This record gives sequence, C-alpha cells and structure tokens, in this order.
Amino acid sequence: MNLLFLSLVIAATPVTALRADAPTGDTPSVPTDVRAFCEYANANAASESLRLMLPELIGAFGWTHGTEQLDGVGLADALLPIARIGMAYDVAQLSRGLAIRRLGQAQCDRYLVDSALRTFTDHQARAVARRALEARQGVLEEALPHAAELLQSVREAVLSGAATVAELSALELRVDGLRTLADRTRRDLAALPQPGPASSRPLAELVASRQQTESRVVELEGAVRQSRAWRLSLRGGYEKVLSQSDTRIPLFGVVMVTFNPAFLLQRADDERAARARTEWLSADLDGVEERARQAQRELTAGADADRRRLAELAVVTEDLGIRLRDAEAIKTERIQRYRDHLWLDLVQARAETAYLRAHLEDASSLAGEP
Repeated sequence: MNLLFLSLVIAATPVTALRADAPTGDTPSVPTDVRAFCEYANANAASESLRLMLPELIGAFGWTHGTEQLDGVGLADALLPIARIGMAYDVAQLSRGLAIRRLGQAQCDRYLVDSALRTFTDHQARAVARRALEARQGVLEEALPHAAELLQSVREAVLSGAATVAELSALELRVDGLRTLADRTRRDLAALPQPGPASSRPLAELVASRQQTESRVVELEGAVRQSRAWRLSLRGGYEKVLSQSDTRIPLFGVVMVTFNPAFLLQRADDERAARARTEWLSADLDGVEERARQAQRELTAGADADRRRLAELAVVTEDLGIRLRDAEAIKTERIQRYRDHLWLDLVQARAETAYLRAHLEDASSLAGEP
C-alpha cells in the first residue's frame, strides 16, 4: 500500500516541481521558445509516464474446473463461474516512468543550452562590437567640443594674421577626420541590431554544458530502453467462485518477476550508440557545437589581434603624450599649431585604445579566457 501511495504522489507531481531550477512560464529571463519547448517536453513525458506509474484496475469473468455439491448427498465435477476484480502494479514501470520524466527534463536542459549557444553565435559577437563602439564614441564625443574650439581659435588667428591659411586647412582636415570617425562610429552603432538576450556564461562553459546535457539525454534514453528488460508485477484483489460450495477467503495476491537476458548485452550497444552520437555531433559542421567552436576560435583570434594592436598603441600614445607635454612648455604661435595637431592625434589614439580594450575584455570573457 505504501508503494501504491508513493506512486500516486509522484504521478500527480508536475515534472518541473521535481527540480527547483527547471524553466517555467513565469521565468522572464528564459526565452519564449525555451519555455514552450520545456513545457512540451515535460508535458509529453508526464503524459507518457502517467500510465506507467499508476496501478491498473483488473477484472475478469470466466469458468473454472471444480466440484459442486449435489442435493446435499455428494460432490460432482463441474465448470463453475468465477469473478475476479483487483489491482495490478508493475514496479519496473514505475522506474521507467521516472526515467521518462527525467528524460523530458534532460531534453529541456539540452534545448536551454542550445538556445544559449544559438543566441551567442547570432548576437554576442555583435554585442562585443557594440560595447567597443560605445567606448570609442565616448572618447570622441568628449573631445569634439574642444576640437571645435581649437578650429575656431585658428580661424580667428588667420583673420588677425597670426596663422596662415595652410595651417587652418591642415587643422580642418584633422578635425574633419575626427568628426568623420565619430559619425562612422554612430552609424555602425545604429546599424547593429538590437541585442538579444545575453548569456552570462562564457562560451567554453556553454560548449561543455552542451556536451554534458547531450550525454545525459543519451544516458536516460538507454535507461528507458533497459527498463523494458525486467518486470516486477504485483497483483491482488477479490476473487470469488460463484458456487455455494466455495468457502475460501475471496482474496488473491500474485507476485511475478520476469527478466530478459538481453539486458546483459544491451548496455554494450547503448555505450556504442553514445560514442557514435558524440562523434556524429562533433563532426557535424552545421551543428550548434561546431558553430560555437568556430565562434570561440574567432573570439580568441580577435583577442590576440587586439592585444598586439594595444601594445603598439601604448607605444604611440606614450610618445604622443611626451611630445605634447614638451610642446606645451614652449609658448609660441607656431608651436601652438603643432601642439593642436599632437592633441588631435592623441585623441584618435585614445579612442582606438578605448575601443580595443572594451573589445578585448568582452571577447576574452565570452571565450572563457582568464
């Protein structure tokens, strides 16, 4: 009775209630497609497992060979009607039902990781570019007002004869280059699609999690198949021979155990299938794992290029800073024009440095690099 009561409780429990971290329709951070698929997978598993986890009602009516008293003077052989009603329960089916429910949740977990990987390959690379462009834009927007002031001062100096038209033209070209870079940065930002739901997990961790969830699905599929190799059936109830001479207690109980020796050989085939499935998924060039690995390789290569360029820019920025400080110590009109050009060069170098640092930081974090 305790076993039957436990099976009723388990069967009536929603699949998502068995796990505190299972995605639900009330979780706003989970994408709609993930919630819908998990609802489908868990509901499908619950429907399939419910029949396996609940007891069956049995009833039978027929005839059996027996003896019946004749007019109180003797017994005679006869076919006697017999009725049977009761319940049957298979412990192996309870095990199979639980495995099916775990399989449904494992399929949900796998889809959740697949969705995160698809989101990464579709959106995260652009998210890296967005933050880098925003960093460059911040430096340029801060510098442009001062650049306009420099340009205006040179124009006034030309009118007063303190500067030449050639000096003004050279400065206008440099300031225009700065404005062009700022405009291009704004256009690049505007051209980027709206960022999708970002994953807080590094790409390497997502790929490892995908392999783990896939292995879990394969393992549970094998467990469901192997559970069909044995049965432990419990039957009991009311049984009555419809005869006046039947004085037996009208109850019956049967325990039946069956085992298929194929169970001993099945595990080797399941392991072979798991290895082949892993190899197939790893070799699938259009699969989500391969696309994720390609994205990881691109992020790693991009991070290496960013580091090399940052090292070069560090030398250039330091040199420009030293030259600018030296020029500021000399208070002449000609050196003033030279100092303006150095300042504009330094702004461009700082803007590019801000871009590369943001890009490197995000790319390294997403690629799982320390």
